[in-house]
Amino acid sequence: MINIIKTLLWVTVSGLAVFPFSIAGADSLAYLKYTDDFWQVHIRDTETDVERKITNTKYDKTRISWVGENRIFVNGVQGQMAIIDLTTARETSLPFISSHVNDAVISKDGRFILYSSISDTSDLNRLYIYDRSSGDITELPKRDGLQFDPAWSRQSEYFFFVAGDDVSPYSLWKSSLDGSDQRVVVRNKHHNLDINESRNGVLAYSSNRSGNYDIWLENNGSSRQLTEHDGYDGKPVWANDNKTIYFESARNGVVNIWSISVSNDGEDGWGKPVQVTHSEKGARLPVAYAGD
Repeated sequence: MINIIKTLLWVTVSGLAVFPFSIAGADSLAYLKYTDDFWQVHIRDTETDVERKITNTKYDKTRISWVGENRIFVNGVQGQMAIIDLTTARETSLPFISSHVNDAVISKDGRFILYSSISDTSDLNRLYIYDRSSGDITELPKRDGLQFDPAWSRQSEYFFFVAGDDVSPYSLWKSSLDGSDQRVVVRNKHHNLDINESRNGVLAYSSNRSGNYDIWLENNGSSRQLTEHDGYDGKPVWANDNKTIYFESARNGVVNIWSISVSNDGEDGWGKPVQVTHSEKGARLPVAYAGD
């Protein structure tokens, strides 16, 4: 595997400047960083600690996900969707569906896009899946209540999402692609968000069950609190090594990316949080390269 930044290609953009772009690898971490008046995608090699700005388009990015090894999918604040090819530095816009496309994430093979949007018949968010090969858009899953914040499984064979109902404000659910098979994986009286699955099925998520938002782990029905801080901790994501979790935190006053070491089986044995980015204007939404 070629690590990000270890191989750099250089091209001239518009004949004005030289823009470096990279080939991603196992140590790659993508995230949003406030740069030049917009939330732009940056990629960091966590082994060498070198960071590169990847996008330059003039709109705020709100969600990102990996497409294979060398592409990044982005969702914009006004429903924009695009794919950035890291080997050419080219950003290709996808067909515009609606300005209400939120939380959009792409499957590992690049075929399906899951997103939430306001329903035509309700003011509640609903989940939809867009098939890029056929152009079909299907409402998922087929159930009542608020639904948002979808997240793919490691191999995109199923997905997770957040749902609210009369029993729980924000529970975490697991669903088949067609929405026919669904089950609750985390349910309590608190707000549970930002679910992400490890290679061996341990779920990381954020929850305010301790009084403020911290990172929690769920393993076969057993929940454990991973971080404990008065400030906000959220958006956890497992690294490719299955031993590290990256997350965003406001514990130093500005939201930045942090990491914490976790044992392979999700049991106690984790280390202290370490700050990864140090942006004065903020960095958030870490997304680790998930491997082939």
